[in-house]
Amino acid sequence: PLIDEAGATEDSRNDEEKGQLLSEEADESAEVGWNTYWYYIKNSGSFWQILLFVIVLVAMQLLYVLYSLLIGSMNNDSSWSPAKVLGTIIAAFVVVLALREVLFTKLSLKASSSVHDKALKGVTNAKTEFFDTTPRGRILNRFSNDAGMLDRFLLQVQNDVVDMGLYYLTLLITVCCVVPWLLLPAFVFVVAIVSLLRVFKTVIMQARVVELHTRSPIYSLFSMTLSGLVSLRVYSQEKRFINEFTNLLNRNLRAFTFHWNVTRAYAFFSDFISTTFGCVGIALLLYIGNLEAGLVGLSCCYLITISEHLQWFIRQTLTHITQMASTARLKSYAELSQEPALTLPSDQQLIQNQHWPSRGEVSFNNVHLKYREKTDHVIKGLTFTAHPAEKIACVGRTGAGKSSILQALFRMVEIDKQAVPDCNITIDGMDTSTIGLHTLRKHISIIPQTPFVFMGTVKTNLDPLNEHTDEEIKLALQEINLWEYISTLPNGLNTEMSNTASVFSVGQKQLICLARVHLQNNKILVLDEA
Repeated sequence: PLIDEAGATEDSRNDEEKGQLLSEEADESAEVGWNTYWYYIKNSGSFWQILLFVIVLVAMQLLYVLYSLLIGSMNNDSSWSPAKVLGTIIAAFVVVLALREVLFTKLSLKASSSVHDKALKGVTNAKTEFFDTTPRGRILNRFSNDAGMLDRFLLQVQNDVVDMGLYYLTLLITVCCVVPWLLLPAFVFVVAIVSLLRVFKTVIMQARVVELHTRSPIYSLFSMTLSGLVSLRVYSQEKRFINEFTNLLNRNLRAFTFHWNVTRAYAFFSDFISTTFGCVGIALLLYIGNLEAGLVGLSCCYLITISEHLQWFIRQTLTHITQMASTARLKSYAELSQEPALTLPSDQQLIQNQHWPSRGEVSFNNVHLKYREKTDHVIKGLTFTAHPAEKIACVGRTGAGKSSILQALFRMVEIDKQAVPDCNITIDGMDTSTIGLHTLRKHISIIPQTPFVFMGTVKTNLDPLNEHTDEEIKLALQEINLWEYISTLPNGLNTEMSNTASVFSVGQKQLICLARVHLQNNKILVLDEA
């Protein structure tokens, strides 16, 4: 019975996954670790640039400590010229500081730009399954909130973490060198801070995750509301959508408030530990009593600095870790499952030598297709041949698989060769799976059910790749009886189609699509209820 119950539970889970239209948003923030930081560093610049940046940071701290030590020993040693030496150190520090700012800005902006570009490339080349199962609001959130986090907030926090991290490490090492008795309290202090960080890190990061996850539905609902605004007004559903938007916004604010409160609680305990360490260190300095006055004063200043500002450094470190979740989220988009190769070396030879496709014969051979790995086949064993110059109509009820045939022909979804190795689709005898996607799709024309126009002029809509002359475009428009109307427009072929509703009717936009197909002059034409 236990085995049957477990099997039933597994079957139920599989059925639930099959019926799930949208994928759950993954928790990439849980993956923030060395891999994420290494990915960010790799995208920031070359090895030598990063090495130079590290050397500059170390030089800054060494110059600062040297300056402080010389200031403390001015009254004890008159054999050197304070003005010249300190002036030289200050001048060197200014030069190193300027170099540090230039390198930090360059590396950070390069990392942000590179991470964004790789995520964008991953999305644009992603499989159709990704867009079918991912809400637009989630994608918008990645490229607005997460990309903005890398461009603005992460840089500010990162600047504090890099500067203060090395600064406090330098102070701690300097104090321990002056007073070796502080090594044991310093070790206890570091262990306490690290332990506190480990305890609060998970809570703070999970709070940040909840805040990010509750933000995506806000973008999704907002974009959905804008796209269906006319329908909302027709059916008087404005109040319902406003209430739903308010509920989503309140849920996000609750998550944000919880994240802020947890962060403040951690700040209190961090202040308590650092202040205790400072008091112990100053007490040891006063107890020893045989140190130079300058070193005692320098050590006390360093201990007070650690006690006062360490809490801010730890908070910024935690904030940096949580904000690096944005890098992990963009990294996951850069690693999306990609479509097959857009072009192959054999494509050019195929077109030049064989003038493919020369006849336009399409054959489906025992084709099986399913949209996702864990779903059932929507096409099972489809076999037919469309001979050259034939007009084939596919008739069926809703959900019968008519559009799925087009998806398979354009390779928007790959046929299931793992389940059925001998299934294939050929055009003029060439297996479409051995042809690059750009080459295949460029040689098949389609007129969609809903007319699709691009941003730009009439000319760029008809000839996006600028492959035809104006005379050829005019001839195509004359063939569909649209040239007479376009010639009466003030700008003719250069008329902007950004606001097509005020220039062209739906039928005229469909004719634009027909003229685009006419210019392509392909052997295969597909009409999706057009």
